[in-house]
Amino acid sequence: MEKRGASKYHRLSIFVLLLVSMFCLSTEISFAEEETATVTTDFVLIDKLSTEEQGTIIKGNPNTEIAHDEETFRLVYKAISEDSTDQTEGISDTGESTSNSSSEQISSESSTTENSMIQSTSTEGRQEKAIIPTESSSLQSGDTKIKQFPKTGENGTSKGVIGIGIVLLVISGGLLVWKRKDAKKILMLAVIIGGTGFSAVAQAASLELPAAKTETMVKGSTFKPETSVNGYEYIGYIHRSEDKVDPPKPEEKEGKVIVHFVNESFEKLMDDIVLVGLVGTEYSASFENITDMTLKEIIGEMTGTFTEQDIEVTFVYRKVIGYVRLDFSDITQHTGRTFYVHTPDGKFIQVIVESFLLYDVGYPLPSNGIIELRGDVGAPVAVPDGLDLSVQSYPLGIVYTDENGEKQTVPLEGSTADALNAGPEEYTQELQVQPYYMRVPN
Repeated sequence: MEKRGASKYHRLSIFVLLLVSMFCLSTEISFAEEETATVTTDFVLIDKLSTEEQGTIIKGNPNTEIAHDEETFRLVYKAISEDSTDQTEGISDTGESTSNSSSEQISSESSTTENSMIQSTSTEGRQEKAIIPTESSSLQSGDTKIKQFPKTGENGTSKGVIGIGIVLLVISGGLLVWKRKDAKKILMLAVIIGGTGFSAVAQAASLELPAAKTETMVKGSTFKPETSVNGYEYIGYIHRSEDKVDPPKPEEKEGKVIVHFVNESFEKLMDDIVLVGLVGTEYSASFENITDMTLKEIIGEMTGTFTEQDIEVTFVYRKVIGYVRLDFSDITQHTGRTFYVHTPDGKFIQVIVESFLLYDVGYPLPSNGIIELRGDVGAPVAVPDGLDLSVQSYPLGIVYTDENGEKQTVPLEGSTADALNAGPEEYTQELQVQPYYMRVPN
């Protein structure tokens, strides 16, 4: 049982090692970076550039600190042809091109300059160009080594990761054939090792410049791209940079809403209120409570949006109307009843009351006994002639029709219209009622 369990564990270990090794060999490495600058690398042929653009070429490899929001590097090349007898061009510090004949001999003193030495040699009737970098060659920057760019379609992998994968494969292979000389297992191991380089050698057959690429880099980091491409001679680079500029904010203009408070004659009741806000934003005007006044109408829009032109809103008020009610209904309810009265000729007879009046002042009471008085709130109560609200008792009289069909007015002896209190002096917003009661003699 222990042997079988160990064998099971042995096979599981081999399987895990194989998975890890294949992952290491086939996985491309990427790193998360802070997105602070956009760096674009473009690859162009020198004969595709205008004369003006060629004059801006900088010799050497880019070794630039990223300091702007957008950085563009155009790496400039020319194609290498086996049958070419063209003269080789070099780029000076100012970006100007100089040409040297293939038959010219480069002196050893020129090796200390910043130009690359290009030597033409004849091999089997054909001229081949050899790029001989000097100690400060324009094809290298500092200690930067020339690296080969992959061709179109090539996938990049990390050599360290590939090495780890190969080591893990060797270990798993050793475990696989340990204590066994099985040829089939060895053959399978060979097949696996033979396929480990698959992700690293998938390259396009055509010799083309790599496609432009854009990446993000942290500001302050150094941009040092690989410049060597199979089949092309690196000339130099063109560098452009710029910072993102936020579009200017439109000028924020303010608008005004002027609120007026007037009476019906458009006389000012209180100071204006001025609302201020940005053009396009909303406003809301509201009326104010004014003593003894009530809102009659609104001229303009209470709500809306501020504009460059002033907006006016006018609240028109009118005086609040107050009411005073004099209530004689307790007396007039007896209309139609019979009372004993003394006639003008001295007779004491029974008559039917047709109406009542305040006899001393001669003010006839309405049939329903109600007298309505109205006026502006706060104003003194105005009463009809003959009435005095300060008087709390009025003698009563009646009107009847005598036997001759004539209207007769006589006092109702001993009867009065009495108020419990003196009447109101001025109008208020609340209805004021002054009741009068009929007092008759015992």
